[in-house]
Amino acid sequence: MKRIVIGALIMACLFTPGFIAIPQTINISSYPSLGNPGSIIGSVSGVVPTKYKMAIVIDVFGTYWSKPTEASPSVAIDSGGYFNAMIRSTDGNDIYAEKIHLFMVPTNSVIPVVLGGGTIPTTLFDLAAATAVVDRAPAANHLVWSGRHWTIKDTYDTVWGPGPNYFSASSVHVDAEDKLHLTVRYVSNHWRCAEIILDDSLGYGSYRFYVDSNLTNLPDPIVFGAFTYDNDIDYHYREIDCIEFNNGLVVGRNAPLQYVIQPYTITDQRHVFVSPSGLGSATHSFLWLPEFVSWNSYSGKQSFVDEYTVGHTIQQNPRPIMDSMFFATSWEDVSSVMMRALYPTNIVVTENPRILWSNPSRLFRTKMTSFYESGANASFEHWSTSSGVPPKGNEKVHINLWLFDGISPGETNQSFEVVLSGFEFRPPTFASRSLQPRLEILKVEDPLGRAPVTLRLTCPGN
Repeated sequence: MKRIVIGALIMACLFTPGFIAIPQTINISSYPSLGNPGSIIGSVSGVVPTKYKMAIVIDVFGTYWSKPTEASPSVAIDSGGYFNAMIRSTDGNDIYAEKIHLFMVPTNSVIPVVLGGGTIPTTLFDLAAATAVVDRAPAANHLVWSGRHWTIKDTYDTVWGPGPNYFSASSVHVDAEDKLHLTVRYVSNHWRCAEIILDDSLGYGSYRFYVDSNLTNLPDPIVFGAFTYDNDIDYHYREIDCIEFNNGLVVGRNAPLQYVIQPYTITDQRHVFVSPSGLGSATHSFLWLPEFVSWNSYSGKQSFVDEYTVGHTIQQNPRPIMDSMFFATSWEDVSSVMMRALYPTNIVVTENPRILWSNPSRLFRTKMTSFYESGANASFEHWSTSSGVPPKGNEKVHINLWLFDGISPGETNQSFEVVLSGFEFRPPTFASRSLQPRLEILKVEDPLGRAPVTLRLTCPGN
C-alpha cells in the first residue's frame, strides 16, 4: 500500500472564532499500487465533514469514468472526516487507472457523471471545495521526448485497443540521441506492443513526425500510426491520422501508407499511397485548420515549410437563385459584398437586379479544393481535404506500434522496431481566412446599362 499526504487545491477557508484561516484540504493516507485492487483511504480537514461527500473520477489512459458507479458517483465522509473508496479488480480495467481524481463537494450536490469521456466536466471543479489527485503511474510510464512530456500505455496482463493487444512500458525507450524506439516483442507469454500519448492537447497547427525506419519490411499484422485522438465520441474522436502504415488488412499491401480523417469510409476522408523505393527516413506532416487538413510526406528530414500552393474552383450558375444571397445597394458596396461572400463554405452571391446587371440570375461560388506545402524540397506525396474536418477539442497526439487483431507477427524470438528522431508542432503562421480568395472589381462601364463587369480573383498562399 502506498502512503502519501496530498495538499489539495484551496477553494475556500473556514474561520475560527479567532479568525484564523483553516484551509479546506483532502489528505490521502493510503492507496493500492497500479494494477492492484484495494482502498483509497483518506480524510478531510477545514470543513464540517457530514456536509460534504467525495466524488471520484478515474483516468484510464486518458479516458475518464465516474466511480464507484454511474448511479452513485461518490462516497460518504463520516463524522470524523474519514472516507474509504474501493478500486475493484472486477470493475473492468479500473485497477489500471493511472490517476484517481477526488473532489470534496457538498452533500446536496448533483454530481456530473462522465462515462468514458476525454475530459472531466468543468462543473465538477466548480462544485468542489477542494480537489486532490492520486498519480499511481510509476516513473517508467512517463518520458520526455522531443522536449515534451508523454505517457506510456502499460496494460500489464490485460488486453487493450487497438488490437486488442498487450501494451508495455518496456516496449518504449528514448536513447542518448533523443530518438524514440517503439518495439513489438514477445515477453512473459505475450506479444507486447508500444504506444505513447502526449500529455497536452495542441489544437490547430502543423504536426511533424520524423521517422528514421524503413517501414516497408514490417510483417503484415504490424501497424504503425501517428495521429490525434480524443476519447470523447464527438466528431469521431477527432482522429486525424498523420500517417498510418500496414502491409495487411488495415491499409493494404499494394498501397500500405494512408492519410485519414475518421471515419475512413466516407468519400474524401482517406488517401492511400506508396513510398519511394529504398526510402529510409521520412518526414510525415499535416496542417490542421478549422475547415481544412493538408498532408505532406518527404524523403529525409524536412523542417517547417512557409510556402503553400492553394487551389480554388469557381463555379457559375451552379443552381437556381436561393435565399442565401448578398445584395449591394450601390457600386461602392459590390466589392465588399463579393469579398464577404466568396468563402470556401459555398456561400452564394448573385448580381443585383436592382442595378441592372446583364444577367440577374447569375450565381457565383468558389471552394478551396487543394492546399499543401510547396517549395524547393518537394514532397513525394501530398493530399488535402475539407471533408469531415473536426474542430479542435481535447485531442492528444498518439504514436503506436501494434498488431492487427493481436495476430502474431512471427517467431517469438524476433522483435520489431520503429525509430523516430523527433516530433514538432507549430501553431498556424497565418489565419485560415487568408487562404480565402479575394474578388476585386477592376472595371465598370455604364452601371445603369448592361455593360460587362471585369473581375479578378487572387488566392494568396500566406
